[in-house]
Amino acid sequence: VPGPGRELERDLIARLNRSSENQRAETQRAALIRALALLDSQKSIPLLRKILRNPDEETSVRLEAASALSILEDRSLFGRLLTMLRSSRTSDRQVAIAGLGLLGDRRAVPFIMGKTSDPSVEIRRATAIALGRLGDPRAIPPLRRFLTSDGDPQVRWRSAYALGRLQDADSLPEIHSRLWVNGTTRDREWALRSWLASDNASVLPWLEEGVKETALPL
Repeated sequence: VPGPGRELERDLIARLNRSSENQRAETQRAALIRALALLDSQKSIPLLRKILRNPDEETSVRLEAASALSILEDRSLFGRLLTMLRSSRTSDRQVAIAGLGLLGDRRAVPFIMGKTSDPSVEIRRATAIALGRLGDPRAIPPLRRFLTSDGDPQVRWRSAYALGRLQDADSLPEIHSRLWVNGTTRDREWALRSWLASDNASVLPWLEEGVKETALPL
């Protein structure tokens, strides 16, 4: 951190350390972590690693730590997240999957795909989001299975959006049938999100139909 920012960096790290045992300070802690990332604070990396691996931390704070470490280009982050992915704790696996998605390293795809049958709905939701972000076509088959057979609507919604981002033309009719024609209002919202994420011209008639549904916020 350049000279003028050093004092601010020290203050932010000290404040983050002081608030470490106060779970009610979740919003403040997340904001402090974001500020350190913006400052490119290399000195904060050891503390951020500690927050990342602490199961007593709020999940949202751990996710902010993972995001900050990614921004700070912590070279050990990929390996740390893979270790967490093997944890028996749901919160560890959730943070690991989300962090790997943010990191953008496609080496993570096979490891994340290994969690598509996880019994935790939080893990399957995180998996659908991360696979969409990573943009690897290897993720298309498990995402299609999520869309057609997962019992949780949020998993299905996020899978539809991920398939749109992955430009999977073959899944578009299925999304139209399941989420638009036979879906709820929320299903239809996510169908539209999926089509908007896709560059496929075949969705244009469906989008034209969708914009007429003024009750559906995009």
